[in-house]
Amino acid sequence: MIYKPPYDRENTAMRDFPLCEDCRREYEELWNERRYHAQGISCPKCGPKLTLLDKNLREMEVDDPLSTAAELIDEGRIVAVKGIGGYHIACLASDDEVVLELRKRKKRMRKPFAIMALNLEIAEKLVEIPEDLKEILTGSIKPIVILPKKNGAPVSDYVAPSINTLGLMIAYTPLHYLLLDETKDKFLIMTSGNVHGDPMVSNESHLKSLRKIVDYVLTHNRKIVHRIDDSVIRPTHRGLVTLRFARGYAPKMIKLKHKLDRNMIAYGAELETAGAIGFDDKIILAPYSGDTDNPRVLREHEENLRFLMESYGLIGKDLVVAADLHPGYSSRMAAEKFSSQNGYEVVLVQHHFAHMASVMAEVGHDISEPAVGVMMDGVGYGLDGAIWGGEIITWTGETFSRKGFLEYAVMPGGDLAALKPARMLASFLMKTMEKDEIERFFKDKGLIKGFKHGERELRVVLDLVERGKGPKTSSTGRFLDSSSALLNICLERTYEGEPAIMLEEVSRGGQPLITNVDEYLEKRGEFSVILTGKIIRDISEMVEKESRKDLAY
Repeated sequence: MIYKPPYDRENTAMRDFPLCEDCRREYEELWNERRYHAQGISCPKCGPKLTLLDKNLREMEVDDPLSTAAELIDEGRIVAVKGIGGYHIACLASDDEVVLELRKRKKRMRKPFAIMALNLEIAEKLVEIPEDLKEILTGSIKPIVILPKKNGAPVSDYVAPSINTLGLMIAYTPLHYLLLDETKDKFLIMTSGNVHGDPMVSNESHLKSLRKIVDYVLTHNRKIVHRIDDSVIRPTHRGLVTLRFARGYAPKMIKLKHKLDRNMIAYGAELETAGAIGFDDKIILAPYSGDTDNPRVLREHEENLRFLMESYGLIGKDLVVAADLHPGYSSRMAAEKFSSQNGYEVVLVQHHFAHMASVMAEVGHDISEPAVGVMMDGVGYGLDGAIWGGEIITWTGETFSRKGFLEYAVMPGGDLAALKPARMLASFLMKTMEKDEIERFFKDKGLIKGFKHGERELRVVLDLVERGKGPKTSSTGRFLDSSSALLNICLERTYEGEPAIMLEEVSRGGQPLITNVDEYLEKRGEFSVILTGKIIRDISEMVEKESRKDLAY
């Protein structure tokens, strides 16, 4: 809610709410505890007001907008709720019909929805919560945490189809708390309020885009100055991993072990990106922006960076602008335009070198010391013009270099191969099998359904691979997609990472089938290459003999 520092009332969205006499008296009394909370102080007389709108965005005459919204949700209605960083879409998480209707309206076939629970007691009825994670769930930030779904939890299977985990957060604003407290379940779907592909709606001018999704809107009249999404955290065997770095965690200051030669601004990559600024020995990481190939996201992304530059006094100073090496990225083009307008130098950075550098900075690695990094990623423009994504990279203390990677495979049809895992599977199988053998395999294993046009499409794909028509990639994501398709787990990607997520789901409780990896490694010149084609071939030969769980593992 802040327009600019310092954090005083006149610099925030609360400047629209002048203090009433009672609040001003409390503020001016030296010994009153409210004296020291001027930034957000208000009361029912002088503070923000709740309003309930119908789907045509007309104000409804109701005695209590919040209670009425809770009643409507309990009746199976879908309601947009204005939070502190944007609008959520709220509805029953326990009713199959309601959840399926939301999926239909949001055009979101299978991607899991987040759930918000009133408190820890309610959350424990839905998910398994280890003791060490209770503090994360109930602390001041209250991110979404990915946790195992409890047996018998009263949550519709359509909230997270075919997945045994739920993304759950606990109410983090008074409005959310009061709304949930008045519903029968005390927990609701609380997903981002946006049309598919767009950022979360955070101002009234874009509210009309939700009219085809929601039945009602519970809103208030305090402006959201900066959109901010909910942060997402996932427990792993090696501790917590932040999947979305946003509300409560960002902006974040990272202190380096060395000083920067010049002030920096980093535009990030293209998908699920965030920007940053750097000065002295500090990096300020901006909150998650999203996919900058969407013009609205790109505009907000640049606004976030400008806000950080203003906040830390970098406006008008000499800067170096860092951008992704990929020539087609919207973020790179925006960075080059920004630089040319202001006379700044642009530095283009290889995607995976940037990944490794960011991890080195985050863990406090001394840059004079060497390091080795394993960069598992979806896509990134490689120095050889191929699409990198499964890389072994070294840092000598002065330079980055690539030492190993997943064996290249052709992406038949380009980006379409990322949406249709069967296409990538055909590409990997072409490394070790003949075309007619692959056709028989797809038919025998029932995988031909992965092609919209059946055998005809498969033959076209195999022809494209044979002629090398398509980008070459070492992407870990595309290899996992192929494995998921091979095991008939996921033949169509409807959201980012779906085939790999489904593959992992099937692998739970599985056992390793190999103990020696030497046969899957090959030295090619200066590089060590991981033979993904051979791995796929071996899995294909074990499909009839081994359990799917073990093969997925």
